[in-house]
Amino acid sequence: MKHVSSNRIIGFDLLRVIMVFLLIVFHAGVSFMVTPLDPQVWEFQDRSTHILFDGTLSFIHTFRHPVFFLISGLLTAQMLSRYSIREIFLKRIKRLLIPLLIVALILGPFINGSLSLINGKEDPFSWNEMLLVQGDQSINFGTSYVWFLYYLFVFSMVHLATKIVMGTSLKVSKSHSWWPLYIVLFLTSATCLSLYWWEENSLFGQYYLLPHPGSLVGYFSYYAAGIYLAGIPKAMNTLSDRKVYISMLLLGLSSLGIYMSLGHQQIVAGNNMIDFDLGFMTLSSIAAVTISLGGIGIACDQYKKSNSLILFLSRSSYFLYLIHFPVILIIMIWVIPLNLNCFIKFILILIPTLMASLFLNFIWVKVWKNNPPI
Repeated sequence: MKHVSSNRIIGFDLLRVIMVFLLIVFHAGVSFMVTPLDPQVWEFQDRSTHILFDGTLSFIHTFRHPVFFLISGLLTAQMLSRYSIREIFLKRIKRLLIPLLIVALILGPFINGSLSLINGKEDPFSWNEMLLVQGDQSINFGTSYVWFLYYLFVFSMVHLATKIVMGTSLKVSKSHSWWPLYIVLFLTSATCLSLYWWEENSLFGQYYLLPHPGSLVGYFSYYAAGIYLAGIPKAMNTLSDRKVYISMLLLGLSSLGIYMSLGHQQIVAGNNMIDFDLGFMTLSSIAAVTISLGGIGIACDQYKKSNSLILFLSRSSYFLYLIHFPVILIIMIWVIPLNLNCFIKFILILIPTLMASLFLNFIWVKVWKNNPPI
């Protein structure tokens, strides 16, 4: 495999960099959407908005989480061929659980309080606001923006437990030439089920200690698909075939275009529940699956030789993920009250966030003498 060395997929370096950058773009611009997201995703909406943010950020939102979970499942499966279960367990404790606890229990309350302050709530630093306690269910704490680590840790533990019980890793000795279609159908069905299962005003929530069952089903399906891909011989060769990923991207972009066009008409008509319509769920699911797989394929096809800058940014991507959100909030507290156009505000949030996050990453690496713990 041209783009794989010692089971390492070089294309994933570029993919990590792009995905973290798009994540920062998403968080920097989400306040300027004309149509606000679900309050669980983001509550605040600025006075100045533009439809361009809706289109761009909806596109990013379609695949940003599926890609992360899919490659996480694939890479964890690959690790099982090189490390013992005990070693991977300890790595997951160090890389996922410890940062999760630090952010959720120490940094998270101040982040949640800051969000409430930006939203103009009367008592932004109250117990309920700081811990994101949901309704009267005081047991359901918020996991802040690191909910992804919580899900990934749970999925990893299920993965390791399955490995212990089964005793062997998944290996597909003979893969049918139509396996990409099977994965698309499986993930589309799972994503539809996830959206159908989603209920507003539930005890469960994507960002809470008691996660929503729909979220678990949807995101675990991508993690499981990653495990399956790891067991298919030359799977990345197939996904990085130009005909395959172009076909997937065309299908995904077409589905997303129809979804957004029809969805906008529904919202204008006063119907905000488009995700729960079977037709909309199917279009959204197809877009999420095919854009995710197509994006992985094009990254692996176009980036086959390691580059020192991309490698550095790839290795820094996890720290940038952890630090960017507090940085954005600090900057937003100063920028949002300004009477400026939304595009100017967006630039004033995005550029300083990127610069500050990279600077903090540089300090972090230097402090740990080029061998940071995460």
